[in-house]
Formats: sequence, structure tokens, C-alpha cells
Amino acid sequence: METKTEKNVHPAQGLLKEIKKLRSALNNRIIIDRNERITAFNKMWRLEAALEACTIKLQGVGLVEAKPAEDFKIGESMMWNTGVTSKVIGIVKTTKNFIIFKTLCANIWGDWSRAEEYERRLKKTRLVAIGD
Repeated sequence: METKTEKNVHPAQGLLKEIKKLRSALNNRIIIDRNERITAFNKMWRLEAALEACTIKLQGVGLVEAKPAEDFKIGESMMWNTGVTSKVIGIVKTTKNFIIFKTLCANIWGDWSRAEEYERRLKKTRLVAIGD
């Protein structure tokens, strides 16, 4: 059983805290030794690269966990800017580089009773936010 704090914590939050801690230490000259500073910079850059690989920033939402479009399966939700979500209800076509999904999209208030079907063409490697 998940506790309330575990459910709401994004996997990237730990990375963000570590990056902020390193940035603060470097800016406030807490790490003085040259070799330690170089090590801290390298660690910070590796953490930022790991963060970019698993998250995207959506307008009106912020940092959200994401995965490549080709990894989405029928029944999963995608999230777009302003928090609008759409459910994958089918895969229409796949090519070498692209995938076409048939999606059911709720309106901006999350009302699924008036949801509409759309086809969405995405590059397979594009990062797409994972909806709830």
C-alpha cells in the first residue's frame, strides 16, 4: 500500500533536489578544492542529463514524467499542455520513424462524457508526458 507522500512524489524530484544542492554548494563556495569542484560539476551535469531523459516541461503543468511515443500501449494516457489528457484507444499505423495513434481526448476540464476521437501522428522517439 502506498503512502500519501510516495504517491505524489515524482521520480525526478530526487534528481532535482540533488542538482539544487550541488548548485548551491558551488555558488556559495562551500566546495573550495578545485578537484572537488570539478567532480561536483561533472556529477551535476550527469544528473541534469538523466533528468532530461525522463521528463518534459508542459505549459501550465510543469515538469512531468515522460517516455518515447513508441512505448505507449492501448489504454495508457498521454498528457499535453495545460494538463489536457488523451487515452490511446488504438494504433492506426506504424512506419519506420512514425506512429499514428487513435486517441480519445477529454476536454480541458477532464470531462470524458464529451470526449472526441482524434488521430495523432508522432515521431517514435518523441517524448510524451504520461497522464494519470
